[in-house]
Amino acid sequence: EIGYELGGLLPNEPYFKTNPDCFSFKQGSRQPYKHYGPQLCYSNMQGADKAAENALAKLDQDLTPAIRKVHFGFGDTWDLCTCEKCMAPIKLADGTDIKYGDEAHRSTQYYIYLNRIAEKIHAKYPNLEINTLGYLYAAIPPKIKLHPAITVTFCPYVKNDKVPVTDPCN
Repeated sequence: EIGYELGGLLPNEPYFKTNPDCFSFKQGSRQPYKHYGPQLCYSNMQGADKAAENALAKLDQDLTPAIRKVHFGFGDTWDLCTCEKCMAPIKLADGTDIKYGDEAHRSTQYYIYLNRIAEKIHAKYPNLEINTLGYLYAAIPPKIKLHPAITVTFCPYVKNDKVPVTDPCN
């Protein structure tokens, strides 16, 4: 397995200056990506396309025949974009909307972004499995179908690691 952090596929230099809309909108302005801070703007499909392009370039360089899976991670934070598009309802294929505040809104938004990347990766590398973590905002099952190449590794985070995960307090 090989892994890339999505924020590293759109590095602040040079993309923040040239494509600020691909980055998180917080407190009235676009913010550069930080692993423990603002994430990418998951409603910006230009950003997903550029991340996919950069991932393909890295895979062309890094991939060996032994590697069967690419992992895409994201920053260890709930600090998500608050731009107008990210806060807007998400229209599903069946015509229903997922409103901001619905527990699946952010995960659905993230997986739409990842599906876009997966489409482009899968077109060039059809046998490569694409993995991500079901962690933080991506732990809630999305209300869309995932690209068939995507697998999700559930990564629960407990509230009290001094007791078993099954303890009522968790």
